[in-house]
Amino acid sequence: MFNVSLQRYHTLITTSLFAGIVFSVLAYMYFLSLSVVHVVMRKDVMQEMSSIRSVIAVLEADYIAAHHVVSARVAQLDGYTSVTEKVFLSSNPTPTLVVRTVE
Repeated sequence: MFNVSLQRYHTLITTSLFAGIVFSVLAYMYFLSLSVVHVVMRKDVMQEMSSIRSVIAVLEADYIAAHHVVSARVAQLDGYTSVTEKVFLSSNPTPTLVVRTVE
C-alpha cells in the first residue's frame, strides 16, 4: 500500500513537472512573439511619425512662403516698393584693423 502511494506520488510529480515545462515553453513562445510584434509596431509608428514630420515641414515651408507674399502685398499697399539692389549699412564706419608701422 505504501508502494502504491509512493508510485502515485512520483507519477503526480512527473506529470506536474512535464506540465510545467510545457507551460514554460508555451509562455516563452507567446512572449517572444509578443515582443516581435511590438518591435514591428514600433518600427511602423516611427516610420509614420517620420512621414508626418515631413508633411509638417512642407506645410511650414508653404506657410512661410505665403506669409512673405502677404507681407510684401501689405507693404505695397502702404506705398513701399521692392528693391533689387541691397545696401548694407555699418554702424561703425572706422576700420577695426589696426596697422602699426615701425619707425
